[in-house]
Amino acid sequence: MNKPLAIYVAYHKDFVDGLEIYSRIYKLLCRDSKDPLADGLDIPVYFTTGIEGQYDPSRAQQIAVIVLAENNMWRDKTWYGRIKTWCQTSQCKVIPIVLGENAEMLFQNKFSLEYIRFNTFSLLDNWSELETRIYDVLIRLISHKVKEKLSIFISHSKKDKDQCGVILAKELKKYLQEETKLNPFFDVNDILYSESFCNQIIDSVKHSAIFIFLNTSTYSTREWCRKELLYAKRYSVPIIAVRMINGDTARVFPYIGNVPGTIYGNDWKPIVNLALRTALDYAYETQFLQSIAHSDSIVLPCAPEAASLRNVARRKHLDLLYPEPPLGDEELRLLKDLRDNISFYTPMEYLAKEMDLKEKNIAVSISESSNLSELGMGIEVLDDLMIEIPKHILKANGKLVYGGDLRDGGFTELFRDLACQYGLREHAEGDVEYFTNFFAWPMTTKITQEEIDSYQRDRVQCVLVAPSADVPQELKKDFEESMSSDKLLWKSHSLTKMRREMEQSVSARIIAGGKIYGFSGSMAGVLEEFKIAQEMKHPCFVLGGFGGAGGLLAAVLKGEQPFTAFEEKAMTDEQYMLLQSLEQTDYQWLQGKTLIDLDNGLTESENKVLFTSCDVIEIVSLILKGLKNKLR
Repeated sequence: MNKPLAIYVAYHKDFVDGLEIYSRIYKLLCRDSKDPLADGLDIPVYFTTGIEGQYDPSRAQQIAVIVLAENNMWRDKTWYGRIKTWCQTSQCKVIPIVLGENAEMLFQNKFSLEYIRFNTFSLLDNWSELETRIYDVLIRLISHKVKEKLSIFISHSKKDKDQCGVILAKELKKYLQEETKLNPFFDVNDILYSESFCNQIIDSVKHSAIFIFLNTSTYSTREWCRKELLYAKRYSVPIIAVRMINGDTARVFPYIGNVPGTIYGNDWKPIVNLALRTALDYAYETQFLQSIAHSDSIVLPCAPEAASLRNVARRKHLDLLYPEPPLGDEELRLLKDLRDNISFYTPMEYLAKEMDLKEKNIAVSISESSNLSELGMGIEVLDDLMIEIPKHILKANGKLVYGGDLRDGGFTELFRDLACQYGLREHAEGDVEYFTNFFAWPMTTKITQEEIDSYQRDRVQCVLVAPSADVPQELKKDFEESMSSDKLLWKSHSLTKMRREMEQSVSARIIAGGKIYGFSGSMAGVLEEFKIAQEMKHPCFVLGGFGGAGGLLAAVLKGEQPFTAFEEKAMTDEQYMLLQSLEQTDYQWLQGKTLIDLDNGLTESENKVLFTSCDVIEIVSLILKGLKNKLR
């Protein structure tokens, strides 16, 4: 599955704000990984600091490289060749942002590129303006109209007593002309004499990139306002509503809903940014949905409604795909009453179609990768993976199992947030649990009953596994960290015990990331969980594209690395060397293992995709396919 678009944020390794800017662009263009059920744009976002292997143009059909050019990059001549290569690649669009007084020479003298710059060199201080410009470029790129200005149709009423609609429409047009590179359509000035008024309006709406309507008190009463809005919906033009109603209104036009909306607060910038974000969402979702739809499916770039069903074919039966999140049952019942030949799906629902994982526990062995940054990814990408996999499993009626700890910002906390929000959205009873989190000693000595109760309220079951038999009685409930050899050994045995008890309740296991050195235990955590799953003949899915132990395991299973690589990497850590001097870990069990041993319902070629892919939707679709084949 090749995504329509991927973003790379390119910055010099010595640029102090580089990683923070990447994180903010990830939140802007992909999703907020701290809000598990938020509706993001879902565009993959990576970074490159010039390290070999970070930049991979095969990750999408088109690549946009946002170059954060400051003086470190200008001084480092190795960046000239990279930027030149990107500029000469047809599938790549360079978006240069100047953040240093010398850096503009990179694009003026070397590449003759029009660059983005602001009144100051601080990108964080000019974030709203950056949004406007990035959205603009990306919409034109994905729409294959890179040299055309985006047109904005301003729909408004001329019959407000205070002339609010006309006055503000003129203000918006002036703002667009003076502060942006967008092209506004305003019927008073843009309708040509001696030509059909109706045809010009229809044609202008149809070819607009964005439709903004100023919802003043008389908007719903005006015939041409209603017509313009319906034409926009008929031609799937992105729409936003600007709420400006002052006082009472006799009637609200029923089709002004089902679109993003905002309130005018004497500032057009956030309104324009919402409009551009909506247009980018439409363009990206249309291409993405078309890439996963079957021949008998149709796609809509927004949530379906009665008006959008008008143009849908009336053949015997078809599937309609629309973006996340799913509509509520009350809306779907109404739509199905109108058109009982249509089945409505979001991508998540479509991938899990006709799949029931009831009473199936899917374990996830996913933790922070030790070399994630070398692949051009931040922790946000793994957070996303740990959101999207559970969302799909839960939607298919399954439950999840994890062996984790209580680190601030760790995956256990992420699970907790997702479980709580998912339970509220599904209106499930309070005692319905979505996750089971296993804890090993000595973490069990630090967890209070109040914490356990708190997790229970948030739909997470906590299982505190007793320590291994060799742990002295006086330490089972009172433990102080140290690097003593005995304590290292006891912790290792207790981790193994927890992992074996956890696997007893598991139907299949998903593996990604994980440390390859600096871990506690006899071997890398995800590797030991894979070992135990193999012993119990549970299907395993290995996601190698996120590096770490999962990436190394994928390389071993493909025969690209020897099984001894795990021990060699681990022995670079002093603590692990001490542990091994007491009790040598046997890695021989891994010798000769191949992808056939995964036994996960996928073909060899499909497992090879999982070994390299970073595309969350592609990964989830393959996991669901394997689970359906193996566990039904």
